[in-house]
Amino acid sequence: MSTKLASNKKLFNAIIYLASFVSGSCLAAHQAMVGKICADFGASSTVMGTVIGALYTGSFLMVVIFGELSEKIGKKRVVLITGLAVSTGALTVALAPSVTVVTVGYFLYGCGVGAFESTIYAAFTDANPENSNRYMCIAQAIYSLGAVVSPILVGQFFLGQPFAWKNAYIVIVAAFVCSTTLVFTRKNITNQVSPAAKGEKLVFLKLLRSPTLVVYMLVMLCYLGFESGITYWAVNYFDELGASELGTYAISAYWLVSIAGRVVGSFIKREREALCLSLGIAAVGMGLTALAPSPVIKLVGIGIVGLGFAPAYPTLLGAGVRQFPQFSGATFSVMTFSGALGGSLFQPLFGSLVAATSTQFVYTAIFVGIIVMAVALTINVKCEDRLLARRAAECALEK
Repeated sequence: MSTKLASNKKLFNAIIYLASFVSGSCLAAHQAMVGKICADFGASSTVMGTVIGALYTGSFLMVVIFGELSEKIGKKRVVLITGLAVSTGALTVALAPSVTVVTVGYFLYGCGVGAFESTIYAAFTDANPENSNRYMCIAQAIYSLGAVVSPILVGQFFLGQPFAWKNAYIVIVAAFVCSTTLVFTRKNITNQVSPAAKGEKLVFLKLLRSPTLVVYMLVMLCYLGFESGITYWAVNYFDELGASELGTYAISAYWLVSIAGRVVGSFIKREREALCLSLGIAAVGMGLTALAPSPVIKLVGIGIVGLGFAPAYPTLLGAGVRQFPQFSGATFSVMTFSGALGGSLFQPLFGSLVAATSTQFVYTAIFVGIIVMAVALTINVKCEDRLLARRAAECALEK
């Protein structure tokens, strides 16, 4: 019996890895295509920022709701609903006659994708409680692998002709339908209601009482806001530099190097200190990307940012869920909400700044923002360490 359970668990893990690959591929495909989509419709940089922001707005509006539902009606039903929302959004983009309908499609896609990912990862950590950070980092490395492959394929097959990107969105629909079906049919993910949630009216309000979790949420907000700015505007940036052929390769470079970062992250034990170090590495890379004179060096800088940012997402999710392991679905959802809110807030701002100044100005602002985030997190870690040491000393005196 134990052999069968172990086999089922390995198969479930493999399916989650496949779903991660699909999600990463689709995200990077959006990043590679959104500029061409807006260009084909004659839309401005400001409109492009609104289109990207619509995806993140849909995600942050719905992810907490679906997180609550995952605790109340079970994760399996939420996977089905959110997977259908993502597929519907992608199909809407594929059939869109205008940039307005594309924006609606991105919004619908966002309504499902954040909740879909947070729910499957919550089920994933439930199935692998003994070493959740390692498994999450591996899943995110595979996510990054998908994000490496898709921009290259998109550049080769779906950007050459006007509106050829519509075919790519048909592929995205098919990929997400298959991914959702595979996850939904596994017995490892169930409709079981969380016993701890039965006495709670709104689980997420209980989570927000934790100062540590709130700090992780703020870091996630800035991290994903900055990452979305770097990756979604990379093609525009290299167009401005007169090196447009490097744009899609820059996205692939970011995600390629992040694979190594996430594999290394799977062995991290001291999570908070590692986050500070990774943000420092990202700041160095962003400095090169924004300020270096050569497009090739800027491309290398984007890769270094990918290396630094790589462990942040899985480490933040893992650290957050360890605060409330009994509410894994809701915890993942509020963390995902924070990241989506960052993308929703920053993308329209980035679009307006690009229209008024340049992408280089936006990248320089992100460079400064990463430095501020790294310093603030380092100060917070030291303050927490002092507080823990003081409490330990007080307990020792009481004894």
